[in-house]
Amino acid sequence: MGQFPATGITREEATKRGGPSSALRLVGPGEDPRILSTNPDHFFGKLWPSVNALVSVVLVMVSVLAVRFLTIELWNDDLPWVWNATWLIVPWVVLAPLWGIWSWRQRRCSQVSHGREVIAAMVRGTPAERGQAIWVWYNESHILRRGLDVLVVAEFSGGEAVFVDARSKTRPRIQDALFQVGDPIWLWRGSDGWVFGQVAPHGLDPTYSPADEPQPPCWEDMHGGHSPEYFRAGLSDLAAQHRAGRLTLEEHDAAVKRLWDIE
Repeated sequence: MGQFPATGITREEATKRGGPSSALRLVGPGEDPRILSTNPDHFFGKLWPSVNALVSVVLVMVSVLAVRFLTIELWNDDLPWVWNATWLIVPWVVLAPLWGIWSWRQRRCSQVSHGREVIAAMVRGTPAERGQAIWVWYNESHILRRGLDVLVVAEFSGGEAVFVDARSKTRPRIQDALFQVGDPIWLWRGSDGWVFGQVAPHGLDPTYSPADEPQPPCWEDMHGGHSPEYFRAGLSDLAAQHRAGRLTLEEHDAAVKRLWDIE
């Protein structure tokens, strides 16, 4: 898996927080992520309306045939009602999930179609807002695809932007990380609440700085700003006082806990 912090979000949570009205693009080699591409194909997959129409027709035909040759053919008024009820329900055990998937697909296509219209109406060269990735996950097995399986949360001055999935103009050829926490993400606001983002592969953004990457905490960060020498000297002093009889064992142990801020 790609990089992620200790606390993250699920795909469902990300979708609710912004996925349906946001689109992320991984720019190609040598391309400046600060310059917005208004080509809808760079942010969204093609819709193929003729294929969707064909699937709809096939689904209707399958439903009609299933009802005709199962429910109607096996219906018998001379048998108990359970028999007829069973053959009324059986076709829809399969058909209902198929219609549910088709309905979800139609809603998704409608969202994508609207997003394509919004990005196409934007002006190339519109100034970008610089954000920063604060949470990143991606499926490493899908890196070589143009459609990338990712979850990204970007923080910027106006709040946060959540991206579910991303597109790449060309198939990425990444040797190391695709992108990481701390990488710059360039954001544009479109109409109807749409947010578009562009990100360069890790380390290739023109404004990238290693200082932006999260650093592991040092000893002082984890111990109230005190150095190891501070604790070594404190423990030595308490041990000396205990040996000299100025502290009892209980007092010594209590002082050690206070030193480590255990209590």
